[in-house]
Amino acid sequence: MWGDNHPLPYNSQIKERLIGRFSFGQSIWIATGIYMAVKMSKNVPTIPFIDNFIVCRIHYLLPIAVAIFFGFAKHNKTGLMFGNYLGLILRLRFKRRKFLYRKKNIREGGDY
Repeated sequence: MWGDNHPLPYNSQIKERLIGRFSFGQSIWIATGIYMAVKMSKNVPTIPFIDNFIVCRIHYLLPIAVAIFFGFAKHNKTGLMFGNYLGLILRLRFKRRKFLYRKKNIREGGDY
């Protein structure tokens, strides 16, 4: 009809770069991992009975490794980054559902 416009979505495959070669989302994931590692180093003690300075603190790299995984790894079937994929799965799992049908043996107002 006249006056209806259907804009085409702009989809360039170029990612924006924030710091070096990392995109904005990847930079946020890395910063979050570093922040969690610093907080963990203040609250979690080193591994006892290990004399090596680096090896006794190796568990502090775990939040950074998880953040790098969520920021850089892609899901094979969907092609989404794992951080986005996890967010979509959680949103789908916990969203409030409203059923359009009602069984006869359910009380009124009992199902949302």
